[in-house]
Amino acid sequence: MGSLQVVTDDLWPSITKLARSAKRSHVAVAYLGADAGRLLPLKGGDTLVVDMSESAVKAGQTDPREVRKYLAKGVRVYSCANLHAKVYIFGDAVIIGSANVSRHSRDALVEAGLLSRQRDAVQEARGFVRALQRELVTDEYARRCERLYKPPRLAEPRAGRGGPKGPVYSRLWIVSLLPIDPPPDEEGPREAGARLAEARLVDRASCHVDWMRFSGRPRFVVEVQTGDEVIQLWRPGGSTEVWPPARVLHIEGLSGPALPITYVYLEEQRHARWLPWGDFRRAAMRAGLRTISRGSLREVRSLHAAYALRGLWV
Repeated sequence: MGSLQVVTDDLWPSITKLARSAKRSHVAVAYLGADAGRLLPLKGGDTLVVDMSESAVKAGQTDPREVRKYLAKGVRVYSCANLHAKVYIFGDAVIIGSANVSRHSRDALVEAGLLSRQRDAVQEARGFVRALQRELVTDEYARRCERLYKPPRLAEPRAGRGGPKGPVYSRLWIVSLLPIDPPPDEEGPREAGARLAEARLVDRASCHVDWMRFSGRPRFVVEVQTGDEVIQLWRPGGSTEVWPPARVLHIEGLSGPALPITYVYLEEQRHARWLPWGDFRRAAMRAGLRTISRGSLREVRSLHAAYALRGLWV
């Protein structure tokens, strides 16, 4: 069958690594920017289809200087006007996604791709790229395009100059919880925190506010932030119910008689369905979380694992 994987913030490292190691690459990508040769290190005998039309060159979307570097290496380059696809085939792997070949894509944009090693998918993608190979780009045409080329108006991001340095994702936590009866003297502050959380509800019709209480300073309490998501392992008795990711709306700290107390308020779906522990554990292990237990209090650091777990609920 072959594997499937969603690739996001490691998209460009993955593309670059696969291009270097593949014996043969076939790529159809709409636009090429500066440093394309480093991001996509194609070799002699590889194939590249790009929008090398005069309009794309004049708009700064395809840099003919980078195309000439590929031609000098023996890469066969074809032009396809109106091309918008981004298909990267490296040996027995194909990545289909959103990314053009540019520093801006690597450094500033939120990109995603689906990496597949399924033989039929790779074969059809290769056929798709081959079908686009009609208009061969010569060095003479590329030199002529150099006179038409205008750098894009959108400046490439520079390190240390501020602005977004890449996508920001919500952190995902797995938190084990037991039923508790909070002390009566915490009721007032707890309800005040709940009102602040309710003001941040996006959809009051389908969501409501719930809370978690922690004593002391476990790592979760120290590091959790509003906007993070929490999968709750709710243990009301002998069983464990696994509830879908809930967004953190508000965090309220109290001074306890011995240890500090923290309430974490969540935006929960009103009609959410929980999963049995066994189903969740098997899915977590398939995603690479080998040490998960009913008592877990941890962050899911792997983006791939976090995507897989979020995808258990629809």
